[in-house]
Amino acid sequence: MYFENVENLHELEQNEQWEVIRKSLYEQWLGQKDNLGILVRLALECWLVMSDWDCCINNEGLNYELFKSNLMDSYVYGLAHFGDNEKFLCLFGYMMSLFPYFFYLNNDKNSEKYLIYENKGKSMLEKAYRNFSNNPLAKVLFLGSIDQTKECDKAKMRLKLSLSSLFPGDTAIEKYFKEILSN
Repeated sequence: MYFENVENLHELEQNEQWEVIRKSLYEQWLGQKDNLGILVRLALECWLVMSDWDCCINNEGLNYELFKSNLMDSYVYGLAHFGDNEKFLCLFGYMMSLFPYFFYLNNDKNSEKYLIYENKGKSMLEKAYRNFSNNPLAKVLFLGSIDQTKECDKAKMRLKLSLSSLFPGDTAIEKYFKEILSN
């Protein structure tokens, strides 16, 4: 299982209570700083909201900068304390390789920082792939990040068999990963 189970999270997501989710997870993380599961869940919920900001969620009353700040804080802390952990490398590398500008202060997609952070995300995925060669998720995410389509598709076929055990819940991020990894 990749994600910490959080009570009532699915219901809160269904009701688009994004700020309640962010605040609750942030407070849980502050109380359990060394709990990687809570750190990852906080980061992914912030990342999901930010990536769907202008298209798929009701963001009225939400503060984008607060979600971004929590994502950046969780990354900085996670890198310092879990920088060699396969879950941290896979998930933060994935998030960063797709949306590098979520991880630095301005949102300039044309800046040098964009390429630096995009490459940092890809190198995190490569590190996860190289250091944890038995991890099928690390393999799929890394191969997908370097456009190795044929090899990635083969790895996805093998990974499909374990998707329900890796992502057993019905939260938005679990549905997201099940969907992208089964296509």
